[in-house]
Amino acid sequence: MLMEKQLPAAPLGDDAMPSNRDPNRFKIQGEIPALSLQEVLQMAAMANRNGQIQVTHENLKVCLDIEAGQVLQIQFPQGLMFGEFLIQKHALNAEQLSTILSQQHLQPKPLGRLIIEAGLLTEETLKALVAQFFCDLTVRILRWNSGKIEFVERAGTCLTRWDRPTACSISWLVLEATHRLDQWQRITGNEVRLRSVLKINRDYLSENQTVKLGFRTWKLLSLINGRRDIARILEKLGGDPYQNMQALDQMIRAGMIHESQFSLLDLIIPAKIPMDRRNSQAWYPGQFEANILYREMDGKRNLLSLAKACNLHVRRVWDYTLLLIKGGTVEIISGQREFQNLSEEI
Repeated sequence: MLMEKQLPAAPLGDDAMPSNRDPNRFKIQGEIPALSLQEVLQMAAMANRNGQIQVTHENLKVCLDIEAGQVLQIQFPQGLMFGEFLIQKHALNAEQLSTILSQQHLQPKPLGRLIIEAGLLTEETLKALVAQFFCDLTVRILRWNSGKIEFVERAGTCLTRWDRPTACSISWLVLEATHRLDQWQRITGNEVRLRSVLKINRDYLSENQTVKLGFRTWKLLSLINGRRDIARILEKLGGDPYQNMQALDQMIRAGMIHESQFSLLDLIIPAKIPMDRRNSQAWYPGQFEANILYREMDGKRNLLSLAKACNLHVRRVWDYTLLLIKGGTVEIISGQREFQNLSEEI
């Protein structure tokens, strides 16, 4: 559903935006996938509108500030921070980032401006990194198949030109993110391949100690632990999934890593989860599926077999298992380490 309507003028105050009110200010809102982020970005850019796009999906909320055909910033849930992204890309080290953040606490300036003023990165380099960061986040949003999206127009400007050296063109962002999404969908079309688990060939590394490995190869190796499947590795890598998949294929052909055609849950039995027979009649109000799972637990089945017995998706079984553990109804009596490993993956 797509709606467009007048909005009341913003209240005046210390934090109010400039008062050049637009009588044609409008609001766009709809449900995903009927309305996509690409469409909202393109409509706002074509109409030369300034404002904020808010996207909600389950318990996640993302805000994109746009102005004059540019994306100024993307506020993603905690854990996906630009500073960490710069460290991952080896643009800054942890000590440099810590120094900049302490300066930001004293000087309320955008992080990008402080980095440039400190001479750590040029404006061109920083812009390229911001564009890549924005694109990674946008692709994640585009992969959401449910949720709500809305755009609220704002009168006036949000930041001065001097304060936003890292703005990213909406046109470029839409094209690049759509391209990456298409590549991801091409890869995810082969579900069997994505479920393959990768394991490092230690013999290869010991026999070829003189071979120089690039940064991308080392990064890929750091994510391969014999438990993660290809889909999870690509998700953790971010960036261009097609190029990352090509790099994995090259490593497999070289014998550096092994590929096993089994899913993570087929390989790992996480734990024995017994039911307290004294509480066999316990009931979780409003949690019908959790009660079904509770009665199937016998301390012998893994998550995959429990999912089949309950006719539930594996992820739902996992969520309800955590609920039962948190409530003290069941406990892990063996396989603590395996259970923790699977917890990190899921």
